[in-house]
Amino acid sequence: MQDRLQQHVYNLADRIGERNVWHYASLVAAATYLEEELLTLGYAVKTQAYAARKLTVKNLEAELTGVSQPAEIIIVGAHYDSVLGSPGANDNGSGVAALLEIARLLADQKLPRPYASSPLSTANRPSFTPRRWAAGFMPSAPATIVNLSLPCSRWNALDIILTSLADCFRYHRACRQRIN
Repeated sequence: MQDRLQQHVYNLADRIGERNVWHYASLVAAATYLEEELLTLGYAVKTQAYAARKLTVKNLEAELTGVSQPAEIIIVGAHYDSVLGSPGANDNGSGVAALLEIARLLADQKLPRPYASSPLSTANRPSFTPRRWAAGFMPSAPATIVNLSLPCSRWNALDIILTSLADCFRYHRACRQRIN
């Protein structure tokens, strides 16, 4: 597992490098890499394309169907862009590597709840777009959202944010109202 995590971080940070709207080709290469990894694991991948600084970027989603509690989805997300001037190994290649490894471990499982793996394209300014993601991918009744992100490079561990069902609904409703 450690080798796979390190390889994902290497591929994103060293092979692809800085990936954001200022390094658009690298951002596209990262999206392609993630989509190929999820397809290799056997997931069907949905995309949500949108404009950020007049460029087309995309969020990805790979989902497993739940067998006994299909209305209570678990979403694991991580942004795959990097801040300007950084190759993004720590923020957020490590979060994306964890997301891919979780997806690999769950790929052949029969889970009671649905599971969605969601690499998000632009979490860093100026194109931070959680509303676009929520409007495009947020299910009607999420149980849990886990965001694997390292919002500040001086931190040494992933910031894991668990959001309650009530918070998800409030956020989803507010996003829908702003977009409509």
